[in-house]
Amino acid sequence: MAKKHKRYGELTPWPLRWFALIGYLEYSIRGISLIPTIWDTSFGRFLRTCPLPLKMLSKGEITSIPGSWCEEAEQAINLFMIVYVIESIICVYPGWISMHKVSMGHMYEHHFPGAVMGAAIWWNLKKTVENNPEELPDFWQICQWPFAVGLISGLCEAFFVYRSFSKEPDTIGKRLTQRILGIVLVGAMVVAIHFAFWEYFGWTCRVRLADHHIGECIIVPVCLYLALVLHPSYVKGHMRRAYSLLKKEAQ
Repeated sequence: MAKKHKRYGELTPWPLRWFALIGYLEYSIRGISLIPTIWDTSFGRFLRTCPLPLKMLSKGEITSIPGSWCEEAEQAINLFMIVYVIESIICVYPGWISMHKVSMGHMYEHHFPGAVMGAAIWWNLKKTVENNPEELPDFWQICQWPFAVGLISGLCEAFFVYRSFSKEPDTIGKRLTQRILGIVLVGAMVVAIHFAFWEYFGWTCRVRLADHHIGECIIVPVCLYLALVLHPSYVKGHMRRAYSLLKKEAQ
């Protein structure tokens, strides 16, 4: 059987690639600040008030008074959604991809559902902020960890984009770093979603239907698709390639 070749798109022009790199990095940094164990620390407060480029652009000021967890999460997912939607659109037409040696298939199977899920999460958080931004609903008490870790996994994509700017993107060091990031961050997201789902399932059995938000009809199935199907295959692929790189280096 002939080996199936991956189809790569044309590399995105550098101004849009810079936007993608900054976007992936920025929502990852915001994700770190949203980790429950970091949120109330001085480091978490520093991350929420540091002058991130796109935050300055959107707010028109160098620093800002940090909001509640839900408000900060809404801003982070808004940026995530913008980056994913733009990246998804330009990969369809005119066929551009910002990440080094990332196939069109990855965009279809990962970024498209990610953009839809991002829109559903943004809608959920927007309604939460409008109702009571200071109160953290049960759904988000359950989903804090997978949400934050999911944002942080954007560092994998940021590194793919960074490699597209590098004169030598395929050195052993860069390729191995890419695989280690994938194993650690994507693997952590899979574990976080698994734990959160069982807690969510128990919560669903205890509460009324009215306590749910309609956005969960999109958020939960897409998360399960990522945690049960797509991301485990990515982790296995990263592990296989990392092993091959280490074996080659040892020879």
